[in-house]
Amino acid sequence: MPVRLGDQPKGLTEQERNALITAYPDLLISTIQPLIFRKTAKGLVLRKDPVNEIITAGRDKFPIPLESIPKVPREKIMSLKSLPDDAVSISHAELLKLLFIQEFRSSEAGRTISNGRQQALRSAGSYPTADISSDQPTLKAEKNRLTALFGPHVQKITMSLLGGELSQSGFPPGLIKLWKQFDQKLADWAKKDLRLSDEDLDKMRSALGFDLIVTRLIYPVCIGVDGTRPSLPGTSFADAVRQSTLTSWDAFFQQFKQS
Repeated sequence: MPVRLGDQPKGLTEQERNALITAYPDLLISTIQPLIFRKTAKGLVLRKDPVNEIITAGRDKFPIPLESIPKVPREKIMSLKSLPDDAVSISHAELLKLLFIQEFRSSEAGRTISNGRQQALRSAGSYPTADISSDQPTLKAEKNRLTALFGPHVQKITMSLLGGELSQSGFPPGLIKLWKQFDQKLADWAKKDLRLSDEDLDKMRSALGFDLIVTRLIYPVCIGVDGTRPSLPGTSFADAVRQSTLTSWDAFFQQFKQS
């Protein structure tokens, strides 16, 4: 579903957003490339396990230098994200959400998650916001109970998003296009500079794809409204969806590669 101008992040024009989406794969690759080296007295040396370094850094959110973004959209992004004047980077997670979270929420995939979330939370009844100071054994037991309660809703979401053809996943076409472009650039660079085995290359591509699609977009939509502290059922639901998609990801990724 195309995003209307009124749905764009406030302050970014449609042209600016599209330009950033086009540039996003290169911005991310240029942030990843230096991670494979470590500094020594003799200069830069390739790390022993560059694939693991990249995957670990991805979990911590790759920092994209703000100077790599054109001046006008950069200033708008800094304002939208309330970044200080001396900020030098923005995490790829925040930039991706800025560009895609509204489109993702309004997509078929986003509506599937939203509807499943509403049904799951309704089945749990009313809850106060999550209290991390609560008795931990009791909290863990309750979270396990909720996870089991949400199982049918979570499985339905996972099957809808990852269980069929890629074209039937309901993900925004622009997001799939961005993922394909990033994945191709990542593979080309890794083959040329890292000379990875097919197994390691697949491991890296799969992990970064999961980060892009599940961790940075599906999970935030599962959590719910930005800026509000989620309830225990809310976090339990989001964690259950993430775990369920993790178990189904490999088959989906192999299909993605062949599409």
